Amino acid sequence: PKFCWVNFTLTDAAFHEGGPYSEIAEASVVDSDARLGQVLDAVEAAGVFDRTAFFLVADHGMQESNPEVRAGGGRNHRGNLSDWVMLKDNHLTVLGITDAVATAKDRWPARTIHVECASLEEVIEALIAGADALLLDNMSPDEVRAAMVAVGEHRASGGHPCLVEASGGINLDTIAAFADTGVDLVSVGALTNSAPVLDIGLDIAVDQTPAGQTPAASPSDDAGAH
Repeated sequence: PKFCWVNFTLTDAAFHEGGPYSEIAEASVVDSDARLGQVLDAVEAAGVFDRTAFFLVADHGMQESNPEVRAGGGRNHRGNLSDWVMLKDNHLTVLGITDAVATAKDRWPARTIHVECASLEEVIEALIAGADALLLDNMSPDEVRAAMVAVGEHRASGGHPCLVEASGGINLDTIAAFADTGVDLVSVGALTNSAPVLDIGLDIAVDQTPAGQTPAASPSDDAGAH
């Protein structure tokens, strides 16, 4: 074939399971390295090694924190992707919110369980299930406000504390409306995917005299001066 793609999923699963510095993460790297060696041996055995280009890519890293965020005055709400368990719509379609939260708490009892909710009914179910955080996905400010009423009632009755985040379809023009709903966090993709490019240029000037120095005389200046 002109192009062949090999996907090693073990490292991604292991890093999310145990974190970037866990034993299973280290073992997954060793395993993937061995598998890569088998691929290289197979290409060489096929006699096409010298005319094959290899590209190694990964989908993301798992840094403990982002220094860029701190340098800009922000704070990380989690150290890395393995700190939280994120239950999104596809997970919930298969398991349902109640079972998904119960399963996550049983398997990873020390981690924050983050549940994506697209309706008020899902918010209430996630609260009853004991979710640690809610992601209100693609809701309007009025829908978010109604969700926060349910969250407030849940907190007032002694329910499990729950962090609430609004996300999806929010931009710099509408963020204030969502912030006024009382949510704890607001996600705005424009901060990264629409950030303006800073125009930085480095120009090298030639035949320029540094400030404070006298131009040196050229050979032609002394021609015939005897």
